[in-house]
Amino acid sequence: MVANGLRLAIGIVTGVVTARTLGPAGRGELAAITLWPIELGFLATLGISGGFVFWVRTEPSKASQYLSATLVVNIIQGALIAALGAVLIPTLLRQYDATVIREAQVLMIFILPGTISYTVIGALQSQMEFRIINALGVIIVVGTLIGLVILRLADALTPLSAALLTLSIALPLQAILLVRLLRKHPLRLRGFWSASRRVLSYGVRGFPIGLIDTIATTIDQAVIIVALGPLALGLYVVGLRGSRLPETFQSAVGTILATRSIGQQTSAIVSMTGKVLRLTLMAAGGTAIVLGVLGQLLITALYGYGFAGAVPLFRILLVEVVVGIAAWILAQPFLAVNRPGYVSMLQVVDLSVLAVLLVILVPTHGINGAAFALLVSTTVRLGLVLLSYPLVLRSRPPSLALSLDDFRWIREALQFRRAS
Repeated sequence: MVANGLRLAIGIVTGVVTARTLGPAGRGELAAITLWPIELGFLATLGISGGFVFWVRTEPSKASQYLSATLVVNIIQGALIAALGAVLIPTLLRQYDATVIREAQVLMIFILPGTISYTVIGALQSQMEFRIINALGVIIVVGTLIGLVILRLADALTPLSAALLTLSIALPLQAILLVRLLRKHPLRLRGFWSASRRVLSYGVRGFPIGLIDTIATTIDQAVIIVALGPLALGLYVVGLRGSRLPETFQSAVGTILATRSIGQQTSAIVSMTGKVLRLTLMAAGGTAIVLGVLGQLLITALYGYGFAGAVPLFRILLVEVVVGIAAWILAQPFLAVNRPGYVSMLQVVDLSVLAVLLVILVPTHGINGAAFALLVSTTVRLGLVLLSYPLVLRSRPPSLALSLDDFRWIREALQFRRAS
């Protein structure tokens, strides 16, 4: 929780530095040229890093074979997707000038190290080295902030320089971790084809879940990039990032709910979910109300008056994020009773509704239409989750009425987490 909170706080400061320096249009260009290398980089993995983690945990004696297979496949897939991305960029960025298009095409090269980085992180996960993963995340955001400040003081902060910094800041650390990994598990070609088939088979089967999550979190920005251009995207990114602050409470309780619900009866899981839901909504909802009331002051004071146009969508998205937190928490019992496929189905419905609404609303209502599309699709997901309680869990949804027992429970849960 501390690492997540620190990353979020530094991310806000980073956003302020780039927004105040580049302005709405420049911030939009930065988002446009960095979105595609990051998202296409995930697409290039085809879920193979998940297959690597699974098989290394299952057969640790064959870690070298699985690492070799994963790296080779990642390099091939990364090169192919980078080439495809460079070809598609002129169409995806047709609202942008030729210079921005060329910059975005050049940045496709970062897809290749990006795919390898997923393998490095997967290796750390397979070895349960979560402290290193958290430390790496903090170091990256701190390094990015320091780099942006240096560029700003040198009067060299542009969308391209900020993008190069953002995409390359982690490469030295990831290279060190990769060398460390290769020393422990040297590359071996023996058994390559068998290992490749295994990691690919697992990855392809698990990839749709991650793909749905990735599309759901970026489709709004992608539509704005294609339909509206850099100025609108710059305003939207600022409003979107600022509205995510209440999600801190979701990440804080997520681990508690996930770990304490395993092996429990459905009734106990639903009761526990209700406690977490009520307390989280109290904290997140209260934070959202304060941010909404102070929205105009906060955005103009932090980012500048040029971003005042982000205030309406910022307030819409604050409502959306609270609804999304409720939907996410209420969906956890389905995972605890081994119904992950049902949650994935709800995500597909949510994504489908969002895609249709974005296509309809963005061309006519701009960035506020995109925010409203997110709110409607998230509300639909919440409604479907609530309807699923009696149909799937054979239980009523949790009540929203707070009690003193809720506060006692969360205090005991936090004490247990610290002790463990």
